[in-house]
Amino acid sequence: SYAAALLIRCEALIYTGEYEESESLAARAVELYEQLRGRDSVECAGALHLRASCLQGQGRVEEALPLYREALAVRQEALGATHRHTTATITHLAMQLSYEGQHAEAEGLYRQVLEAHQRNLGASHNLTAQAVSNLAGCLHELGKLVEAEVLYRRALDVYSDTVGPRHRQVAFTLVGLAAVVREGGDLEAAEELYRRALDVCRTALGPKHPHAQMTLGALRDLLKERGKGEEADALEL
Repeated sequence: SYAAALLIRCEALIYTGEYEESESLAARAVELYEQLRGRDSVECAGALHLRASCLQGQGRVEEALPLYREALAVRQEALGATHRHTTATITHLAMQLSYEGQHAEAEGLYRQVLEAHQRNLGASHNLTAQAVSNLAGCLHELGKLVEAEVLYRRALDVYSDTVGPRHRQVAFTLVGLAAVVREGGDLEAAEELYRRALDVCRTALGPKHPHAQMTLGALRDLLKERGKGEEADALEL
């Protein structure tokens, strides 16, 4: 259908970061599906989810949140709480809530996704590791450092087995773990983790990637905190 074709184009534009154009396509798809199938249809929920993603990409949080909630209500009712489309919407909603500082609600949603993935995919699946890592980041924000560290290490173990130790997901997880360990006061261990993350970033992402630059900056800050100012200044990607 034309609406489905709009959403395919919309997804392609989201992938390339063209959120404004993709949002107009998603909004049109929502209108079409609402006319054809009804606002409470699975098809309309899919279009609502994509439109919310486009708004999220533009930083329009207050507009994105109600659309995610509406899409989630339909998907939970029609597909069930553990369906992959439902858990995708839950994850996006949780991320948006975390971004807004609503970490307590986000924690509950992340736990829901993790439980669903563990049941459907198993503990050693890549998507389960992603859910573990997302929850760990949320717990870090809530100050639950011990559980956050345990979960980050668990995610690292799974990623090492599923995608390999040099994958970008490993780099992201190492940075999260390093931040938790640093906040816990073990600066020596945090330095080692940041160095590992930077090493993976160099190969998996390249030196110009924003995450590589961010990791370099975090390592430099930590080195200065440890009294290694000259080493920090000399550090390069």
